[in-house]
Amino acid sequence: MNSMLHTTIHFSEHSAWWLLLCIFIASAYAFLLYYPAKHFSKSARRLLAASRWLIVFMLMVFLFSPFITSTSSREEKPIIIFAQDNSASLLQSNRKDFYQNQYLADLIKFKEKCADKFDVQIGNFGESISFAIQKPNFSAPKTAIAATFQQIEKSAINRNIAAVVLASDGINNIGQQPLTAAQQLAFPVYTVCMGDPRAQKDISIKDVQVNEVVFKDAQFPVNVNLKAYALKGQKASVHIYQKEKLISKSLVNINQDDFFCTVPYSITASTVGLQTYAVKVQSLAGEQNRYNNTFQFYVNVLESKKKILLLANAAHPDLAALHTIVTANQHYELSTLIDEEVNSKDLAKYQLLILHQLPSGNQAAFDVLQTAKELSIPILYILGPQTYIDLYNRQANANKIFGSNSKTSEATALVNEEFYFFNLSDETKNILPQLPPLNAPFGNHQIQGNAQLLLQQQIGNVATTLPLLSFETQQNSKSATLFGDGIWRWRLANFELANNDHAVTELIQKTIQFLVLQSDNRKFNVRLENKNLLEGEELNFHATLYNDSYQSINSPDVQLKIKNSKGQAFDYVFAKNAINYDLIIAALPAGDYNFEAKTQLGTTQYKDKGNFTIRVNQLEQSNTRADFDMLAQMAKQTGGLCFKDTQLSELADSLLANANYKKLAYAQTSSDELIDFPWGLALLLALAGLEWFSRKRLGYY
Repeated sequence: MNSMLHTTIHFSEHSAWWLLLCIFIASAYAFLLYYPAKHFSKSARRLLAASRWLIVFMLMVFLFSPFITSTSSREEKPIIIFAQDNSASLLQSNRKDFYQNQYLADLIKFKEKCADKFDVQIGNFGESISFAIQKPNFSAPKTAIAATFQQIEKSAINRNIAAVVLASDGINNIGQQPLTAAQQLAFPVYTVCMGDPRAQKDISIKDVQVNEVVFKDAQFPVNVNLKAYALKGQKASVHIYQKEKLISKSLVNINQDDFFCTVPYSITASTVGLQTYAVKVQSLAGEQNRYNNTFQFYVNVLESKKKILLLANAAHPDLAALHTIVTANQHYELSTLIDEEVNSKDLAKYQLLILHQLPSGNQAAFDVLQTAKELSIPILYILGPQTYIDLYNRQANANKIFGSNSKTSEATALVNEEFYFFNLSDETKNILPQLPPLNAPFGNHQIQGNAQLLLQQQIGNVATTLPLLSFETQQNSKSATLFGDGIWRWRLANFELANNDHAVTELIQKTIQFLVLQSDNRKFNVRLENKNLLEGEELNFHATLYNDSYQSINSPDVQLKIKNSKGQAFDYVFAKNAINYDLIIAALPAGDYNFEAKTQLGTTQYKDKGNFTIRVNQLEQSNTRADFDMLAQMAKQTGGLCFKDTQLSELADSLLANANYKKLAYAQTSSDELIDFPWGLALLLALAGLEWFSRKRLGYY
């Protein structure tokens, strides 16, 4: 990158000819002051006259407010972003030695060959791209090509990006499809095909489909997705274990070279709590990759089926939508009643109350709310035009609305990433903001400290912090509020966007699941955001401490000790947020762990314990077959070319021969008043001081 600087001085309101007047006045002033001073020597008079001339001249120039304009120009070479796949799957191929030796040397030669024309920036990517270290070590546990492209696109603003080189095996195991993301780029993608596209002998467990929450003594389905390559005619033995106990097994006939099937199981939940299961498929003759033959999954077993009452102000399309969503979970039993039909005495048999556009001005609804509060029954409020806001404010402690019952505003959903009561899938997080707006009550919101917002309101194009779906936990109960009706429209839009209603169903199901789970009334509790962890993922802990008035506080420190199955201990201290505690721990190795948290409030000591398991991350081992077709298609669609991993020199020749990639010239101009430069004032003071000191030394004041 070459740069040049050009500086000029000019006057904004006056002609530069005024400088002649400044010179004349400064000269006359200096002459009249020092020519008659015969008591100074000739050299002293010249020095003093010159100093006075400069002082007067500079003062007069400053009065005309001249500007100094600086213009800097630079040339920037076209940039080549070389995105190098750093994933572990590359070392699973039969080209491991080549990638660890010759390929790295070829990569350095490629950069050197392109250096005269291009600025080659090499970045290694797995889940994200990093330019900190140019030499790949092929150890990334996940591959997200689309996320890498999105990072490059954001960094390309106002930069002379000529092209992206994607050196990869094309295996993408998290995030968006790479082809879709590549088409959003404003520059071509050249691809380098790495890995082995041939089908090696391999049998693997691709995925296990199972409900995360089931109920004790109930049978729940487990679907094991099994995939095999080049093993036609063999039989696979698939076993399911609960800890070390074999609970089910089956034999699968592999009847195709490229084989896939779903093996169904039915398991009985016999023990309450978080249960660990493992699916194992026996290794077959000739199989090279055995890392993907085991898959662990977890199920939270609850005591019994939950009864839910959906109580509505009047008939509404939301009721049918809610009935479909809730009853899709076989562990929920839903009853739907209109306000006038309910008897508050029957509420004791329900574990959750869903109020649709209630409370209204009806006395029956008020009695139901009072009874639910006395029984500590969790409540899901769905507000609408018929909701009597004043009555709602009396019941909801964490969220209050001050405004008119009749006024509403259209609000779309924004996902609050800081919400930690439960997690939503990435697909759901992407779809929710695209759903049509709900009619949210208009008014001023007052949000208390114990409210947690999962969804916030976007009014038009303006993102706000107003709640759209909020949660509240109290000492004896939980509640949630959806600030608007129109769930039926959300389901229809979900089908239009994704041909299913999974996003809306997941949102409602997980909301209900959180509410019906028994409240934790302890004064000190610690929770891990996700107990089903993969190796390489961060651990997010949250702790809450209450005083005797059951107000959350965070004045004392909270220590956490984690132990693995080998007895090794790791000590941590929680960080304090506004009212609670948070702790983020870097990835730990795969294995079983238990933890104990301690704190002391006054003279009382508090403890909380728990356990979790970190599964071996098998994403890179589950599929090692390179996808050269996708890489070739990507290059073709974006205007690039596709090369083999032994053709980095040919790739460099192709880029160098492309006349479209040229340097860009940038110019930046800035103007400042001369008086704003500190050196001008410094020079003026120095001259005045020099003249004063010289006159004093010569005995003249």
